[in-house]
Amino acid sequence: MPTPDAVVLLNLGSPAAPTVPAVRAFLREFLDDPRVIALPFPLRKLLLEGVILPFRAKKSAARYAKIWTREGSPLIAETERLRARVARELGGNARVLCAMRCGEPGLEAAARELRAAGARDVFAIPLFPQRAESSWDSAAERAKEVFRKRAPQIRLRFAAPFFAEPGYVGALAETTENALRGRAFDKLLISFHGVPAAAKRAESYRAECLTTAEKLAAALRLPRERWEAAFQSRFGRGKWIGPATDARLRALPAEGARRLAVVSPSFVADCLESLEEIGVAGRELFLAAGGESFCAVPCLNASPAFARFLSEIVRSRAAA
Repeated sequence: MPTPDAVVLLNLGSPAAPTVPAVRAFLREFLDDPRVIALPFPLRKLLLEGVILPFRAKKSAARYAKIWTREGSPLIAETERLRARVARELGGNARVLCAMRCGEPGLEAAARELRAAGARDVFAIPLFPQRAESSWDSAAERAKEVFRKRAPQIRLRFAAPFFAEPGYVGALAETTENALRGRAFDKLLISFHGVPAAAKRAESYRAECLTTAEKLAAALRLPRERWEAAFQSRFGRGKWIGPATDARLRALPAEGARRLAVVSPSFVADCLESLEEIGVAGRELFLAAGGESFCAVPCLNASPAFARFLSEIVRSRAAA
């Protein structure tokens, strides 16, 4: 069965360093997109340059510093490990790249490399299981723009969101079971990245998240009272889809769930949202509210099961 000339694993990206200038540059690139902040250009620019960047960059840099490693950004390091494992799974002379919507390794470099290699058919897998305009759509549209400009001879195709795929759910279940083996917990909180309630695709995105949660709970054989879904990473004053993860972390101990596990299926690689927002700030919030134990389940990262699943997507769908 024929396969594409190359595979691109597409993720959001990370600042180059946990410093205010690097974080400011990253946030500017990410947030200056109408799919992320749905405002006309002048208003979006005013909000970004006048409000968000002057205040958020410093705060976010301090948060990134808590999770930075000798390898640098965990998201970049884990995505590179995943890339290498997918390449091994595909075997032969498979060309697999990772590219980020923002920052490095970037889409521009990927397009130039593939053009120089003579690629004609490239299959991109956006590493966002559930489709939101601010993640899946933003990354895919940016990839289309870059490849049209830098490598117009390449046919660029995309894998569909995989929120309900058995291979994805099975990999999530395996990772969760491994993290919780030997641990007693009262409830599993399944926390997804939130989006504004008014965002395009907000309801369909929420429905996809809940489908993932239900399928994961079924794979783990958890009764309904032992799991729930929530949505994290809210910023700004507008209404976001809910329930909110931080509100549930505060409330759960009083409801009898004093031993908590949290898994974050929106993020396939450990990142600021999984490691700091859940693993550090979320833990502190829950314990301060009366919780007794807290386990943050690692993301899929380069797990063999997840790499096999992505390889199967390439074999079965890219060749269709």
